[in-house]
This record gives sequence, structure tokens and C-alpha cells, in this order.
Amino acid sequence: MKLRILLIGTGSVALRHLKNIVKLYPSLKEVYIYSNKIKRALWFKNFTKLKFLKIITTLKVKKNFFTHLIIASNTATHSLYIKKLYDNIENIYCEKPIGYDSNFKFLEKLSKKKVTNERIKVGFQWRLNPTIKYIKEYIKKNK
Repeated sequence: MKLRILLIGTGSVALRHLKNIVKLYPSLKEVYIYSNKIKRALWFKNFTKLKFLKIITTLKVKKNFFTHLIIASNTATHSLYIKKLYDNIENIYCEKPIGYDSNFKFLEKLSKKKVTNERIKVGFQWRLNPTIKYIKEYIKKNK
């Protein structure tokens, strides 16, 4: 199966994910980036210097065209993108907790289906966890 990734977002988190993907899959030939800010998407593409990075400006995607979706946009848009692309992309990874908005009811319905847990993964940055911050500070003070 050919790996074809759609990355939503053009910030530092999206850039970090893209760098990790390229390291893990050096033979990767197709990554698409979606952003509603075309200038930002062009900057992102130029900054990465990846010739195989393609920009798309619409989220009208064919079923199973993309093998993976990585959502690294701002939190308020997460459930919107999941709702919009759930039926067309098999593997979805969403950075940070999913924000609550009008699309959240869709996610609540999905959560009752067992297959959702296998298809949608949500990342959490432990460095932002208050307990982890406390432990780091404690260690730093007590060296």
C-alpha cells in the first residue's frame, strides 16, 4: 500500500510531525498539506524544502486517496476536520485534545462505536501536563 498523508496545519507542531514522518519513512513520496492560508502553506513548503510536499486548498478528498490524516491545526478546528474527513480517510491522528464545538456531538456518536478507537488517535503533549511540569521543576531545584 502506498503511503499518502494529508497534514492539516502549518504551525510548529505540524512541522515537527512532518520532520518525524520523513525520518520514519525515508521513501515517502507524497505528503499533502492543507491550509486555508495559502501564503502560510507556501512558506511551510519552502521552509521544509521537501519537493514531494504538495499543497491542497480544498478538503474535497476521494475515499481512500489518503492513507493517513494528521490534524495539527488549532484546537477549535479538530472536530470539524474529523467530521469532514472521517468517511474518506481510514487512519486519523489528532494532535492535542480535541476541542469542544458544534461538531463534538458527531464525535460523541462515533465514540460509541468500537471502530472509532482504532481509527482515531489523539496525541497529548505530556510536557504540558501540570504534574510533569511540577516534577521537572522539583528535579531542577533538587539536583
